[in-house]
This record gives sequence, C-alpha cells and structure tokens, in this order.
Amino acid sequence: MEEITNVMEYEEIAKKKLPKMVYDYYASGAEDQWTLAENRNAFSRILFRPRILIDVSKIDMTTTVLGFKISMPIMIAPTAMQKMAHPEGEYATARAASAAGTIMTLSSWATSSVEEVASTGPGIRFFQLYVYKDRNVVAQLVRRAERAGFKAIALTVDTPRLGRREADIKNRFVLPPNLTLKNFEGLDIGTMDKANDSGLASYVAGQVDRTLSWKDVQWLQTITSMPILVKGVLTAEDARIAVQSGAAGIIVSNHGARQLDYVPATITALEEVVKGAQGRVPVFLDGGVRRGTDVFKALALGAAGIFIGRPVVFSLAAEGEAGIRKVLQMLRDEFELTMALSGCRSLSEITRNHIVTDWDAPRAALPAPSYYQAIATVTVIPHSLRSLTSNHFLMQCGTAETCRDGILWHNKLLIEKKYALPYRVLDAMIAHFMNFFDETRVMPVIWHLSLLVFMQRYKTELRKEDKANIRALVERQRHRLITPDILREIEKSKSRGEKEDDSISIDILSLIVNLSVTYLLELIWSISAVTCYFHNMEKFLWRRTRFLITDQCDALCDGIQSDVGSVWIKTELLEGTWQTRNFAVYSFMIFIIFVSCLHQDMPKKVYPTT
Repeated sequence: MEEITNVMEYEEIAKKKLPKMVYDYYASGAEDQWTLAENRNAFSRILFRPRILIDVSKIDMTTTVLGFKISMPIMIAPTAMQKMAHPEGEYATARAASAAGTIMTLSSWATSSVEEVASTGPGIRFFQLYVYKDRNVVAQLVRRAERAGFKAIALTVDTPRLGRREADIKNRFVLPPNLTLKNFEGLDIGTMDKANDSGLASYVAGQVDRTLSWKDVQWLQTITSMPILVKGVLTAEDARIAVQSGAAGIIVSNHGARQLDYVPATITALEEVVKGAQGRVPVFLDGGVRRGTDVFKALALGAAGIFIGRPVVFSLAAEGEAGIRKVLQMLRDEFELTMALSGCRSLSEITRNHIVTDWDAPRAALPAPSYYQAIATVTVIPHSLRSLTSNHFLMQCGTAETCRDGILWHNKLLIEKKYALPYRVLDAMIAHFMNFFDETRVMPVIWHLSLLVFMQRYKTELRKEDKANIRALVERQRHRLITPDILREIEKSKSRGEKEDDSISIDILSLIVNLSVTYLLELIWSISAVTCYFHNMEKFLWRRTRFLITDQCDALCDGIQSDVGSVWIKTELLEGTWQTRNFAVYSFMIFIIFVSCLHQDMPKKVYPTT
C-alpha cells in the first residue's frame, strides 16, 4: 500500500473495506448533503495573511481546555458505534487520544461503555450526552461517567429528532446483531430494531426527549459537578443563552451535516457564535476539519480548539489504533507547519489578522468605484450582499429578492445625486444605524460600506452628539478596513451649525444650496458634502472640480448671452497659480450670486426628501 500523506486518503480506504451500510452511515449527511460539502468548501474560501521574518524556531501548540492541559488544540469528537468500523472500536480511539496527549469524547451511543473506555488507561475524556425521555436514565449515565473519571459533559442539543439521512433510509440502517449500545445494557429503553426506513431514526424518535429546553441545561448542573459543553450551537442568540444558562463552553456544530441541511458550515458560523459568547466561555468547533490549515483558520476566527470525527472513524476502519495515531500526528505536523509559515510561535499569537474570509471587504481602497457603479445601476450585487440578504441585516422583508432591492435602494438613496436628505431624515438614519449597536452577529461588509458612504456625504450636516454615537457604534461593530475610514470622516469634519475657520476652505455644496442655485447640483453632486481643503486636495478631486466649475461657467454665460469674466475664470482654474486659482474660485462664487440675482424667475428643481 502506498504511503498515506493526508487525512482524506483514509476515507477512500475505509470505503473499500467497510460494508456499504456502515460506510454510508459514517459518511453521509442529511437530504441533499449541501451542508456536508459546505463544511469542507467553506474552509477553502479562507485565505492566509502570513507574517514574515519572525523567529519560529520554537513552536508551542499546547493549550488548556476547561483547566486540562493538552498537547494541541485538536481533539476527538464523539462518533457513535465505532466497533462497526473496527473490532477494537472506542478502545483504540481512547488509547490513541491518550498517546497524543489530547481529549477523546465518548458517544452515548458507543459500542463500548464508559467503564470499559476508562479501563484502557489514563487520559482526559469527555462524555457526549443525549437527553432521554426517562430522566433517571440520563442521571444514571452522567453519574457513571463521573465515577469513571470523565471530565466534562458534551450535551448534544440539536437532535430533538433525527435528520433525514436518505442513505440510512435506503440501506435500512440498523446496528449489526453482534453489537449493542453498551452504555444502555440493563436499562429498559428499547433496542434499535429493523424498521421500514432507518432503525436509528425509529430508535431516536422513541427515546430522545423532544421537550428538551434550556431549563434542562440548568437541571443537568444539579446532578453533576462536571462542566457542561453545549454542542450544536450555530447562532449568537443561542450562544448568549447558553452562557446565561451556565454552560462552561460551547461547541459550534451542525452534527456533521447530518441533521438540518442548508445550515451554515460551522467555520462560517464560528465568528458569530464567538461574538455572542463575548469571551465568557471558550468556543470550540467541529465539522469539516481535514487539514492543519483548517485548525489554524478556526483558531484565527476565535475557536479555542477543534474536534475531528470522520477522520478518526475512517482511519480506525483502515488501520485501527495505528491509523488514528497517524491522523492525529498528521494534523499536528500540518498545524505546526502552518503556524511557522504564518509567523506564529504560540496559539496566543494566532489572530484574526492572519486570515482573510470571503465575508471580509476586498483589500483595496474603499469604497471601490465598482461598488458605486453597482449601486447606481442596480444591476450588480455588491460584495457579500448575498449573505447580507439571507440574514436580513438592514431591514425586514419578505423575500431575498425584495431585501436585495431594498438594500440597493437604501444605498442608492445615499449616493444618487437627485436626492437631498433634510435634517429630520438624517436624524432618522442615525437612529437606524444605532439600532445595530448591540447586534452580536458579524455585520456584513455592505453594512459598513453603507455607513461609510453616509458619513462621507453628510458628515458636515450631523450633530456633534450624532458623531459621538457613530464613533461608539463603529468601535463596537468594528471592521478593520472600513472603520478607520469612518473615524477619519468623523474627526476631520465640522458638525451641523459649525462654521469653517479656514478662510481658504470652501464647502461648495453648502454655498450653492444656500444661494438656491439648485440646478447646479446635478453637475457637481459627486463632490457634495466634501469640504475641499485645496492645500491638501488629491489631484483627481481638483481636476474634477475645476472642470465642473468651468463647464458650469459656460452654461451660465450661454444663459445670459454674456461671458461675465468666465474666460478669465476658466483660464486661471486650468492654468493659474495656487493664489490665482483661489481667487478664481471666489470669483466664480460671486459670479453665481450675480447670475442668481438676474434669474429670480428661474424654475427651481424640487428634491425628494425621502
């Protein structure tokens, strides 16, 4: 047999060795298996930002989980009925985990009991628990695990019913006759008999309690001193409740994509859950991890460690205990290499800045011209808008299509030159953005860009207290690329009612509006609400401004059949020195006053206010 060089190769070997029913049970997911594939694919969309020229001659991968020191942040997830894969089953897994200096989690539905696993020797072990209808059975299992030296309970909370696993239905899955669920021997809770579809589904339907609630998490704490990890959390809301309910930790899990299809990949949900936990408890992840690079990515997004399931059972099927040891060593070596190549010497040095996700903003000057073009034409969906619409971040709406149109309209309102928002609408917009102050989900890029566009256009028309509130908001809902730009707009602008103290600076839009020459807005809107400090003006902005002004000179002069000095103004704007340019700008403003006085009967354009 060729040398195995990565974890994924074990699955192909297991597929050849295992009976179809057994392999399908381990490998398949729910319904269309979209989430099953997404658990892997989502990792591939996360890229690295490695740091260089750092001494990485010594790498420390050790960490502490619930007070227990382990050699690496890679642990073994609960996988049921392991003796279907290999005669030694959970015995082999326990020994391999102990040899690697990491944690094994034993499934309630194991084919070896808690006492048998404990007899394999010392090691740090957790016990995964389903809550049965008979609470006495639950209490017995918990107490037996505690007596056997298990250190924590991993309470699975995403299985009030078993997901629709079509492979199990087709195979009419049932536990082979020579095996039993060892933890339930001697207990009157029924057996996994053959059924018309899946024997496991029928068993779960008859035994697992569908009334499970957060109160049961609190009840569980009254019957054991072991810390409780809540396994199956995918949202910030549930993360907060888990913390409030006394959970010692959270495992971000979608049950290996075997329950509800079309839920997010766990790596996608991780950052939201971490934010919801607010650092009060550690957050772990399982699902889709196949490389040491995956481990690094999870830790960069806030995980305290990861659990692997299928790689363990496939390597167990292929080579028994030796296979599991190889898998753990492969992941360890890959993770150590990733740390070194990323410039990290310990787990504490792995940060969010070491990765780029597909929900981050593009690493280019923001906002990009293509973004404005998309909003203006409403034909292109901006970056990350799809994820935004699915979660209804900016507004409540009935369908994704409606939400998309609504958000594009929302941003078009900020950019479109034919709209000018009065103060009462600006105040309402501030209130709208402040509604997200306590939002625990990771705000999408489009939300940050919307706020940036709003600040760029209306920064001089906001009150001081509004700017203070926005500053507090963006410090709380921070985006490392866009937030600095928003803060810059806040700090380098006057507030509503304040006058410019620099005699050279001119707020072009404000002056024109005050003179009621509103028909100029369409031509110079692109520089609206931009206070033009000509000493520091970017070259492109000056070029744009001077041509707009000179073009308008021509238009005004044509209207009154007189040039009124426009030739001189244009010449100085285009070719003059800095001093004469300033004078030309002021002359242009006087020229506007003159024209507006001559044309009191000129029709005024009315701008929508909403």
